[in-house]
Amino acid sequence: MLSLELRIDRARRFLRMLENDRPFLEARLLPLTADRQKRAKTYAATLMQQTRAEIARMLQEVSAQESIESIPQAAD
Repeated sequence: MLSLELRIDRARRFLRMLENDRPFLEARLLPLTADRQKRAKTYAATLMQQTRAEIARMLQEVSAQESIESIPQAAD
């Protein structure tokens, strides 16, 4: 299983790729009908929103792990 930091990094790169691809997506969608353009744009927006939510969830998980690790442990 991938480490949490690696998964966060991959999700961030994926989100950047989607955001940077927006102008190119517009150009690729031009030959399609208006309905299909709308569906494709909605799908891309939903994918970006879900990716942002996943990144936020993973960052909270990292924060929770760090707070647990910072709690002093009893000596044996």
